[in-house]
Amino acid sequence: MVELAKPLSDRFKLDALIDDLADDLKALREGRISVRDVYKFQMFGYWAAIWVHLNRIGEFKRNNPWRDLVKEARKQ
Repeated sequence: MVELAKPLSDRFKLDALIDDLADDLKALREGRISVRDVYKFQMFGYWAAIWVHLNRIGEFKRNNPWRDLVKEARKQ
């Protein structure tokens, strides 16, 4: 349930997120997305986050190899 105290723009973002999640779950049930694909995506996110974290705390100052991928995904 959407809280009414949130700004109107945040409620619309939440509604869009819920709709996207519902579409993804439907695709998973219909077999268009396999459980293996979901697992591989989650593992990529897990290890990418660890790389970014270690790069920050180690002060290695290496460029994020996934920056372009993330920027492109945000456009979608």
